[in-house]
Formats: sequence, structure tokens, C-alpha cells
Amino acid sequence: MKKRLYDFSIANAIIVLCAYAVMLSVATYSIFEGGGFHWLGFVVSVLLLLSLAMVIWFFVFLAVVVTDQGISHGRLMIGKKNVRWSIEDNRRFRQTEIIIRDRNINYDKLDQKAARRKLIIIQYFPKYESFLKEYCAWDAGKGENRGE
Repeated sequence: MKKRLYDFSIANAIIVLCAYAVMLSVATYSIFEGGGFHWLGFVVSVLLLLSLAMVIWFFVFLAVVVTDQGISHGRLMIGKKNVRWSIEDNRRFRQTEIIIRDRNINYDKLDQKAARRKLIIIQYFPKYESFLKEYCAWDAGKGENRGE
């Protein structure tokens, strides 16, 4: 089993891709507008393409991957038996997040920056909550998964 948990909704992805399409079409039009070649339009188009590639790389290829061995995000890997997760509100971004922690790490002894590097944080979607409940079902009777 291999499942990816993305940090965006489908509607958000469509809006961002449409915005990139409009901006790239305007930038491409400005390259050849007026009968000559304009470097500013070319530079803006290249920068937009680079930023689109980086957005796709970050949100699609570096998504949270859930396998039978555990949950990984980038270089961080949390074994299946050590997964502890909770749902918390992020007041700064006004959204609800799923925070996945490693049971073996004492986050209270780490400074705030080091502790955030050891967390996996994704945007809350109800389907992710139900998936994590099933994924951590081996441990459901202990009450440790949701921080309740």
C-alpha cells in the first residue's frame, strides 16, 4: 500500500494552475507584442515557469507518503508503530491541520525550531482523518493517536 497525502484541495490546485496559465499567456504575449522581441517579457515568462516547476515539485513530488512501513515526508520517516497524530487549529493561517508526530521523540525537550522539523503537518481534510484512523487502527484502544 502506498498513498499520498497532499497539502492542498483540488479547487485550490485548479485556481493556482489557472492563474499561472493566465500570467504565462500575458507574459508570452508581451514578448512578441509590438513586432519585436522584448527581454522583460521573456524574463518574466522564464521566472513564472521556474516558480510553477517549484510549486509542482514542492506540493506534488514532496507530498506526504504513507506506506506499510510508516509515514514519510522528505527525509523525515516515522515508523507505523510510532505514529501519533492530532488535529489542531492554526490560528495564523486560519485553517485546521493534521499534525503527525513520532512517539519516540520528546518534543518538550527540543527547541521550537528543532521540534517543527520533526513534525509532519498537512492541511485537514475529513478523508485524511478517516484514513489515519484506519491506518492507526492497531493502536485505537490506547487513545494515544488523537491526543484526546
